[in-house]
Amino acid sequence: ALDGVSLTVRPGELHGVIGPDGAGKSTLLAIAAGVLLEDSGSVKILGADALSVRDQVGYVPQNLALFEDLTVEENIDYQAGLNLVALQDLKSRKEHLLREFTLSSFRQRPAGKLSGGMKRKLALCLALINKPKLVILDEPTTGLDPRASREMWWHLRSIAREGVAVLVATPNLEEASL
Repeated sequence: ALDGVSLTVRPGELHGVIGPDGAGKSTLLAIAAGVLLEDSGSVKILGADALSVRDQVGYVPQNLALFEDLTVEENIDYQAGLNLVALQDLKSRKEHLLREFTLSSFRQRPAGKLSGGMKRKLALCLALINKPKLVILDEPTTGLDPRASREMWWHLRSIAREGVAVLVATPNLEEASL
């Protein structure tokens, strides 16, 4: 499915990968995020092998990678630890993300008790905690109501305006036009 795929996403750009279910979108994004290895060909992310720059990539898989029993804040702290975010930077980054994604009042709520939209926002917070240069999202609006979907796209455009490259997969042609 990925034979001959070539794609360039520059800083500050928001790009969509569109295709029907089973077309290979999720596989392409997982390879770009350094989660899966390519069978052939080469993948360059930020000018290097995807594996060697994973710390500069934020990835939100389709099936969100949240610890449902941990609180919002504990999920963020855990992800920050995995990404080696310096403790002196963690507090300000965490507070900024919680405020930006209107999750401050839910910081002590277990992730499993969040609505679908709040879970998606938390997953995006986790992807952004290490200030990545590239953010990859696999169908970020799946299961969201229209308002939450519009809000997610607003956040993605805002992230791109900050100079971060954003790559999004969707089966929805209308969303891809955003």
